[in-house]
Amino acid sequence: AEMLVADFSIVKMANSLSSKFETVAVVGEDVDLPVIMIGLPTAPNVYFLKPGRKNVPSTVYHPPSAVHPLIAENILFLHAMSGCDNTSALFNQGKNKFVKTLANTPDLGATLAAFKDSSAAPQTMQRAGEQFLVALYGGNINEDLNIERFRFYKRSAFKTRFNIATLPPTHAAAQQHSLRVFYQVQAWSGNQMDPTLWGWSITPRGLMPTTTLLSCAPDKRLQLVACKCTQRCMRNWGCKRAGLFCSKMCETCEGGCGNTEGYTSEEELGDIEDDEHFLRHLSEEFGLPGTGAYSSYTYLCKHFFKQLK
Repeated sequence: AEMLVADFSIVKMANSLSSKFETVAVVGEDVDLPVIMIGLPTAPNVYFLKPGRKNVPSTVYHPPSAVHPLIAENILFLHAMSGCDNTSALFNQGKNKFVKTLANTPDLGATLAAFKDSSAAPQTMQRAGEQFLVALYGGNINEDLNIERFRFYKRSAFKTRFNIATLPPTHAAAQQHSLRVFYQVQAWSGNQMDPTLWGWSITPRGLMPTTTLLSCAPDKRLQLVACKCTQRCMRNWGCKRAGLFCSKMCETCEGGCGNTEGYTSEEELGDIEDDEHFLRHLSEEFGLPGTGAYSSYTYLCKHFFKQLK
């Protein structure tokens, strides 16, 4: 938070000196500085100077005329939404693509203006952010991000190489990201807000981003996820890397390691009997071991995750 205030204070100071000097230069290497100078009203005689290094000469930028007006008007949003020091980036989505998305969909400019309104409601931020992300991934801005995520999956899942991280974020995850983007834009604008209302949570380690308010899958299904860790389930194992808890299905730890949030009760396991007819068909059709719904489902889960290793 102190760094956010510092960047804003530097730009504010430069503007205050613009009436006393013929030329004012803000010297720095942090990209946040020119972004703030472009995104906020900056005096015409204020410049940004990036010092050179070795064979690279120094560069001078004139913020008021550095980029197209549409981009300048929304550059704070674009920088925060695409990932900066205090907001996460989307996997394999560069900043240039964010700029091109807005340039190719100029009607979004009016929607994104809400991010500069300090009195805007969280729901407004969430909807505006989701519309932009849908456009970023090539979808119809009037559709739900989860729909675009599913379409993206269908187009990509059967490619020779597919990285699940390339999928668009879920609707719930995008909502929290949009809240943090709003908080960041307001901080750059000099408005101090309560971060816990805008996508952040207080933890023993300090403020941490609230990734989502929903589980990545129904709880009873998550309890069937299995890992094949041969030792303690540390962060370098698949279960930890995927952010999933171990369960009784795990071959070695059987859910008794430190990577667990509790066990599935027998009653919850009984809910899986709802899938009995479907799973029995799989057993007969593909020769899977076991005749009950639970044993068939157990085999499917273990076989599936074995293929992912």
